[in-house]
Amino acid sequence: MSQPDPVTFGRYIADARKKLQMSQKELASQILREEDDEPISPQYLNDVNPLPKLTPFPLAMLTPCL
Repeated sequence: MSQPDPVTFGRYIADARKKLQMSQKELASQILREEDDEPISPQYLNDVNPLPKLTPFPLAMLTPCL
């Protein structure tokens, strides 16, 4: 019996965002960077899916949004 493919972090975010009927732009505007309390860019949110090329994405930043 084969196991289902694990869900990537980016896929999990996208699925949760779609359940809330939010665009990437709307979600990005609610995720604030720790260093300056400014929102992340929609492009950065889009780039989260291939996480190995990015620094670790702080999961705590998403908790209040999703």
